[in-house]
Order: sequence, then structure tokens, then C-alpha cells
Amino acid sequence: MTLPKAALNLSPRTRAYPDAGGCASEFNISRGTWERWVRDGQAPPAVPNLDPPRWRWVDVDAWMSDPSGRPEIRRRYGQTEDPVATCGPSADGPDPFWPGSQG
Repeated sequence: MTLPKAALNLSPRTRAYPDAGGCASEFNISRGTWERWVRDGQAPPAVPNLDPPRWRWVDVDAWMSDPSGRPEIRRRYGQTEDPVATCGPSADGPDPFWPGSQG
């Protein structure tokens, strides 16, 4: 017999250090989209020296909630430049949905 979701004993919070799949599931996107967001500077960098890569959820939440804090998060992980400002569009081409989500 299948139980309804409300009857399952699920953790109400996101893990502190999710991997790419965990971050992607929080945003209801594919892992490939999450990885493209990170590569293109639309999501924070991963914590250095962890294999597989993991993200501090507090940084992900802050990154998405308040763009003014992004330079500090980049500095924390040794990323001195904004990847979006220093490179052209991604290999996949521009994301047609991202500009509309920013304003």
C-alpha cells in the first residue's frame, strides 16, 4: 500500500551541504541546469576541495535571495571575478528564461 506524502517521515529542511543533484532538486531543475548555472555565475561556486562538489545551502539561499551579497560569497571561495562579466554566453547559448526571472 502506498502512503500519502504527508504520512511519510521526511526531513523538513535541506541538507547543509547538498551536492549538485540536491541543489537542483530544491529548485526543481535538472542537474545539468544547476551545473550550467554554476558555470555561468548564476549560482554560487561550490565549496573548494570537496569531491564530489558540494554547496553550503546558506550560501545558495543568500545568493538567490540577495544579489548584493554575491561578491562576498565569491571572495569566500577564491573566485575573484564574476564569470558572467568575464566570459561570453554559455556553449548552450543564452538562457531565454533567465532574463525574465530577474525583473
